[in-house]
Amino acid sequence: RETGLRVSVSHLNLFHVEILPNLFVTPVHKSLQSLLPSDIPLIQKCLEEIEPDTSLDSLEELHFQWLPKPYQIKIKSFVQSFNSFLGSLDVQEDIFSLGSTSCIVANQLCFLEEGRTRRKSASKKCSLLFVDRSLDLASPCVHSMDYLTDKLLSL
Repeated sequence: RETGLRVSVSHLNLFHVEILPNLFVTPVHKSLQSLLPSDIPLIQKCLEEIEPDTSLDSLEELHFQWLPKPYQIKIKSFVQSFNSFLGSLDVQEDIFSLGSTSCIVANQLCFLEEGRTRRKSASKKCSLLFVDRSLDLASPCVHSMDYLTDKLLSL
């Protein structure tokens, strides 16, 4: 039965802010915090349910599937959004990471099936650097040329 109603769904990806023609930043994802060594006991509890005989001694040994499900969902959501953003730029990326959480995010983006398809048809290239915020806590508080963010912005 026709009611005469029409629905239009529009999607505008507000995922980035362009600072310079070749430099952009993404919004803070407060719910996706960098993992810290103090998170290992919680992750170990989740791991015991999946693989009871496996022990996690450091974050460098961590696998995505060992993370708590809510955290996995946050990472997947971020990765899907970032993949969509890269698709809108029509780029094939080289991914680099600093930190255990960034490494997990980079691996998820790298092995994302939609990303593989997108990279095959991309016409441009770019380099991505994911950095755990826990590695550079001083930058948000101090403005000088001594911190990672400042050095990147000065290039």
